[in-house]
Amino acid sequence: MFRRIAAGGLFASMTIGLALAQDTGLPSDSDGPQDTAPMDSMLPSDTDTGATDDTAMPLEDTAEDADTGEVDDTGEVDDTGDTGDTGEVDDCEGLGLFVGDLVFSSQKALDAFGLDYDRVQGDLRVVGGEIQDLSALACLTEIQGDFTLSAQGEQVDLSRLARVDGAVRVLQTPLATLDLPALVTAQTLEIEDNPALAKLSAPLLSTRGVVLSQMPRLVSVELPLQALPEGLMLVKTGLAKPPAALVADRIVLEDNPKLNSVKPLREVSATDELVVTGNPRLKNLDLPELAVVKGELFVRDNGLTDLSGLSALVSAGNLSVLDHAAMTSLSLPALVVSGELRLERNASLVRIDATELTRLKTLVVKECPSFVTFDVPSLLRSSVELRGLRSLQRLDGLALLVADEVTLNGNSSLKDVSALNDVRIGTLTAENNKKLKESDLAPLRP
Repeated sequence: MFRRIAAGGLFASMTIGLALAQDTGLPSDSDGPQDTAPMDSMLPSDTDTGATDDTAMPLEDTAEDADTGEVDDTGEVDDTGDTGDTGEVDDCEGLGLFVGDLVFSSQKALDAFGLDYDRVQGDLRVVGGEIQDLSALACLTEIQGDFTLSAQGEQVDLSRLARVDGAVRVLQTPLATLDLPALVTAQTLEIEDNPALAKLSAPLLSTRGVVLSQMPRLVSVELPLQALPEGLMLVKTGLAKPPAALVADRIVLEDNPKLNSVKPLREVSATDELVVTGNPRLKNLDLPELAVVKGELFVRDNGLTDLSGLSALVSAGNLSVLDHAAMTSLSLPALVVSGELRLERNASLVRIDATELTRLKTLVVKECPSFVTFDVPSLLRSSVELRGLRSLQRLDGLALLVADEVTLNGNSSLKDVSALNDVRIGTLTAENNKKLKESDLAPLRP
């Protein structure tokens, strides 16, 4: 469902993104999609339009034939007579099932479809700039495939749509509100690039993933708490918090200028990937149940001051913390294993506390000018790269048994590396460390 969208590498498996995928059938000026339903079979014929034949006998205007009551001597209508059925007629009653895939790019074809059908056994795609009236969709109840809406109507009535077996995609429309009050089932919900959309709601009980992207005015999302095995993506919206989820196998929160909380995701205990970037108001990554991130945990350029909200994190495939000007410390008290721990360009970062960390493939700390101390006492084997740490004087607190590679570069205050004297080092590279002497480095040489 998702695609990789961010610099620095986010989700390689994501296939739906900020631009329309090729299979949406969006029209171009030269080659738009063709309406796939035969027009003659869907448009009402002259015989069923209700038009009156010119040769028909005129109706006589007599009180006797009228069914609205008898006329008495005073000329008043007797309202005690038969008044007929006064109930409202349901225009959607008795409509049928269309079998096959449908693509509509013209208003006439869409209108004709709405007269005869309320269900589709296949995909339904309504696309193109010509379609500005979406009232023909008001009777839709079920789509046994994907539903793609990318037309220019400013309003749409989908109040009867209860089930979509495939994806619901609403892409590049002028809609300000998208209300799906009956929709309880959809494989995925993918709402993207609708610049006027401010409110989204649906009582979904079953869906595998939610994508909300490129909608800066979106400030209200009403979706029930649920499992999202294909994940949650929130990119360039106006939301202050994400939709709630019990399970989310991928989480992307990217470039949401008003996002200030992730509490609706507090129940998530494990995920394949967690990417949180470009959310300046997000001060705390409050995910107290999150213990396992199987792949990338990538945190960049947010308003975070620490990672205390990840207090339960035990394992991460790779953990990257980049470009946090206000972050002063990094404390991961439960972290035991990680492929790589990378800290870069965190201007105020002073220390790392990871007292339980024993298994780490690579430790990289770069361009953190305020950094002064480690509390990582239990590493068994790890490559270490320390670059541009202008305040770091000693390596006390960094304890490991084996280092396949050690790189010390541009640490202008570093003068004591004795903490590594007993470490079995495979390769040592040391450059531009003004206060380090060769005699200090000699015990580290293989």
